[in-house]
Amino acid sequence: MMTEAESTLTETELRSSQAINEDYEDTSYDRGHLNPNSFQCDYSRTATFTLTNAAPMDTCFNWKRWYKLEKSLKAQLTQNCSNVGGVPYLVTGTVPNPNVKIPMQVQHKEWDRYRPYNQVSVPSHVWTAVCCKHAFSNQTFSFAFLAENKEESSLKDLSVKQLNTELSGLYGASEPIQIFTDECGSDTQKKWKVLSAVKSDLFNTFRNLLSDSYSQLLPPAEKNKLDSETTRLMSSKNLNQSNLQLTNIGFLVKFPTREDWHRQFEETYDQDGLACVLAPAAAAGVGNASGQVCALQEKKHGLDSRVTAKGWSCVGKPCGKHDSAYSWCYTSYSNNWDYCCTDKCSVNPNSRKYECARGDGTATECSPQYSAATVSGKACRADHPCGLYNKSYFWCYTDYRDNWEYCCSPQHFCGDHDKDHLWCYTRDPEKSWEYCTL
Repeated sequence: MMTEAESTLTETELRSSQAINEDYEDTSYDRGHLNPNSFQCDYSRTATFTLTNAAPMDTCFNWKRWYKLEKSLKAQLTQNCSNVGGVPYLVTGTVPNPNVKIPMQVQHKEWDRYRPYNQVSVPSHVWTAVCCKHAFSNQTFSFAFLAENKEESSLKDLSVKQLNTELSGLYGASEPIQIFTDECGSDTQKKWKVLSAVKSDLFNTFRNLLSDSYSQLLPPAEKNKLDSETTRLMSSKNLNQSNLQLTNIGFLVKFPTREDWHRQFEETYDQDGLACVLAPAAAAGVGNASGQVCALQEKKHGLDSRVTAKGWSCVGKPCGKHDSAYSWCYTSYSNNWDYCCTDKCSVNPNSRKYECARGDGTATECSPQYSAATVSGKACRADHPCGLYNKSYFWCYTDYRDNWEYCCSPQHFCGDHDKDHLWCYTRDPEKSWEYCTL
């Protein structure tokens, strides 16, 4: 390793195999490090400043975005890999864009200058694959990031397998790309813990869900609530953040089909503690979306909930034991009361119905938060989403004059299901059914 001045090669000989300093002079591009200097020390750190370790990066992208990803990765890998007996490996690269190069002509208000070559490609993307190898398989993990090399950059978090596929397409490779010889623990719980921490660190850096102007208009309490919800959403391992859309009522998620929504609802409800509540058909037009839309809500259960097990709103005091062995509250239904869930509402594998604990060691039937649309696609009343409401089938009021319609069961969805018409079950397990509308 030596400087250009120390080299015995001519400028032409140097240019034949690498960029030289002149290529970066008087341009808007940074010499972006692939192997970060902050990951090294002593002579190894000095070596990262060679131009063979550099790629032209947009200045804002390099210093405000990619640098912060590197900083977060270093902290998380130190804490969750190196310090607990693991060995971290990182592979970083770029996707050259043959149509964008550092220009030969440099224009200045007082002079023009030409470079003799037009050889340095400006990458369209930068990527990093991470693998932490550990003696214990449950401590091994891997993931990857792919970002656009531009000022307003978006960032994808991927499995290494997904990155292999993405890069094969971006490079136009004739052979499959394989960064690591195996998937390096791609699905371990440790992976989601570390990845969630990195994504939370980077939310304000690669901010593509919220605009600053919107969040600054919110009162402090609302802004803190939105920030908290955003952090939780960004740490989800089930949701595709690029499909999230912020509205005045919260976050909406788009899905191509009702079947895609149904699969996502079950995974998100079970694993993330979030309810992906199907919106009525009219909401699919929000933001020029097509297909299906759901509104994300935090699941309602526990002693402070104001919704009963079967879906009624509490009147007066929220759910609680109130001198009883079980959790309950008075409801708006016939001046009556209903049990409340003390944990999540989930399917009992024996009865195949939704049940939850009520706080006294026994269970009660319950309604998950899953839909605000009837079988005909109408919107349920705002305070009365699809649920059981003391019936054996799922339904909701559609107005305040006691008009109502059936809802598809949360274990089913509107589709043809091998028939020549659209239909769905309205009871669990797989009993009464109705025609439906997407």
